[in-house]
Amino acid sequence: MANTLRSGGWIFDGYKGISVKPNSPGKNAEGKIIKYESPRGAGNQQIFIPRVSVRVGHKIASKLGQDAADEYFKRTALLAPESEDTGFWEWFLSKDYSIIFTEGTKKAAALVSAGYAAIALNGVWGWGNNVKDMFGEIEKDERGAKIKTLHPDLEMFFDGREIVLAFDRDDNPITIRTV
Repeated sequence: MANTLRSGGWIFDGYKGISVKPNSPGKNAEGKIIKYESPRGAGNQQIFIPRVSVRVGHKIASKLGQDAADEYFKRTALLAPESEDTGFWEWFLSKDYSIIFTEGTKKAAALVSAGYAAIALNGVWGWGNNVKDMFGEIEKDERGAKIKTLHPDLEMFFDGREIVLAFDRDDNPITIRTV
């Protein structure tokens, strides 16, 4: 990824997750262009949580209602507006406010900047892990679709809150049906 960064591009360095969209993307072993890259490893980077400044946190809280705005203002009154609110997501998740899930870090960052609580998945399939049998084979349902379980990184976001899906508008009928 170091050579990718030297060529320039767009970098998302979130509260959780890093994503790079290089100006000069490379290709994978099959020759397909790699539009986005992220460090691989434990967890395979499924979730991207944007950092939130105090100013943006106020914008999000104000859209949640007067009580949320008042509580957030009290919580951050001594912080500079442009400083990072490192406790934003902890505060947000202690409530039952709705959250937006989208594909890709640029969309999540744009939504957060506009005052909406949003996190990104690495794609429409990023919400889950494949279920495997005792032999390590991926299990499938009666239609032949892979069976998935919720990715552990996402469990905290599903605790009694409304989830809004803002995925890409895919034209592939199979993708549409599956989503």
